[in-house]
Amino acid sequence: MTTPNDLPGSGGELVPLPDILSLLTRAEFGFVQLTPDGDISVVNDAFADLSGYSRDELLGTSFTSYLATVPSPLESLFRRESEAGEPASSVLPLETADGDILVCKAQLAAVREEDAVIGLFTPQSDRESESPQLNPEHDDETAAKAFIALADSLSDGIIVLDTASRIQYANPAVEDILGYSSEELVGESKLSIIPERLREAHLSGLNRYLETGERNIDWRYVELPGQHEDGHEVPLGISLNDFFFEGNRYFVGLFRDISERKEVERALRERERQLEELVEKLEESNERLEQFAYAASHDLQEPLRMVTSYLSLVERRYGDELDEDGEEFLEFAVDGAERMREMIDALLEYSRVDTQGDPLEPTDLNEVLADVRTDLTVKIEETDARIESEELPRVRGDDNQLRQLFQNLLDNALTYTGEEPPRVEITAERDGEEWILSVSDNGVGIDPEDTDRVFQVFQSLHTREEGGGTGIGLALCKRIAERHGGDIRVDSEPGGGTTFSVSLPAASDDG
Repeated sequence: MTTPNDLPGSGGELVPLPDILSLLTRAEFGFVQLTPDGDISVVNDAFADLSGYSRDELLGTSFTSYLATVPSPLESLFRRESEAGEPASSVLPLETADGDILVCKAQLAAVREEDAVIGLFTPQSDRESESPQLNPEHDDETAAKAFIALADSLSDGIIVLDTASRIQYANPAVEDILGYSSEELVGESKLSIIPERLREAHLSGLNRYLETGERNIDWRYVELPGQHEDGHEVPLGISLNDFFFEGNRYFVGLFRDISERKEVERALRERERQLEELVEKLEESNERLEQFAYAASHDLQEPLRMVTSYLSLVERRYGDELDEDGEEFLEFAVDGAERMREMIDALLEYSRVDTQGDPLEPTDLNEVLADVRTDLTVKIEETDARIESEELPRVRGDDNQLRQLFQNLLDNALTYTGEEPPRVEITAERDGEEWILSVSDNGVGIDPEDTDRVFQVFQSLHTREEGGGTGIGLALCKRIAERHGGDIRVDSEPGGGTTFSVSLPAASDDG
């Protein structure tokens, strides 16, 4: 006989015992659940009415304290239940709150997965209660009523079959799932609800089990299609068991329609396929970008070197013959060629963030910052800058790229200054699985309308005379942050300084 723990759940998984208990607590027959020590842990209103006590009075008390006599230890009854593999029946004298003795039929079963015992109780007639002794025989009527009351309350389909695959019982939910009423199914072959392509395998598996006990599917949970009354197939999540009744073997199948879950799974698979295509296209795009940048760095550098060389030659050979305008034009040409070379080099560096980066490993940002300060020593001294930093955390990152990121941010803070010497503060704040690193300065600031544009490639807010660079430094910072699974943002007002905040993943060994 199946126990409550064998019933299938909403997603195809087994229903937790509390879900079944919620049905039993509303049943018309008395119901209790006992702990291994025999204390009442769950009780319904029907049992409370039988006993005359309230549910609150019953909970947590010893079940045997409500029995007038206990002819033999309850443990022996449960032992018989365990050996037989079926619930055991008894007659128990219940002492009510008024002091009366109420003889009840009791159907008892152990729920091994929960280490508990459940009992179903119905009053016995005077004639039946002449000798209230524990009865080792099964009370089939009580068991059947309990089973049907439970089965009829469930939204999952339940069918009971004999060994010839004839349906002996079908609960009302079967019609909702497969379109057949109970009356249409009882007495008919189960093959009617199995797709034709699977019927031979079903019969073969059933015969093998009856002959050898070998199961060709997982009875605890299996997903198979059912045949709807109108002919279409319905995906089902199924749980199976078998039991003996009056010497005959029967099978019980519990199932539910998992069409909605299957549709969600199909949609997820399609989404995964689309994401895989996007990733593949992105990888191809990155590869093409790197190929372009490589070609630009090598193939375009050569003509630039030639232009620069000829301009230098013109300056050396004809410099004395050039007037002031000619010298200025020549200077513009040389400067433009040099700027183009810097932009090409920066583009190559930008393109290689994803493809040429090192693996992300635990990285101490204090060491990264120390290296950056060393590299910027001359500029720090020239600007009389003061850089203050609290203790920084360990993050999961590429130390070379993080060094580049912080160098770009600090270099900006030292370059775009106001009238006062640069003051830079570096702080860290934990946010879930990330660290937020902030670099704040007292510089000229940025117009809020330009805060998105500063992260775009070749977008510099300052001219070369104002110290503007290639316009790729902050774009490189953003790409590095994104490669680490983070992001970068800026908060600023003109003349009010600037704060760049970078989110980076915390190292796994960092709290």
